[in-house]
Amino acid sequence: MFRNYFAGELMALKPMLEDGLLEIGADYLRLLPAGELLMRNIAMVFDRYIAQSQRGTFSRTV
Repeated sequence: MFRNYFAGELMALKPMLEDGLLEIGADYLRLLPAGELLMRNIAMVFDRYIAQSQRGTFSRTV
């Protein structure tokens, strides 16, 4: 169920997964130490408001 519901988001996280920033299990996502500084970038993948925004009203990460 987790993988089906978040299929699009998990595809977007694939580069971060390959870089060793996180770990994805059957029903969880775990941030690894290498990904701690990029926590906000990883979480943004799940933010529907950012995905829908075309106006750039949200802050940007470095």
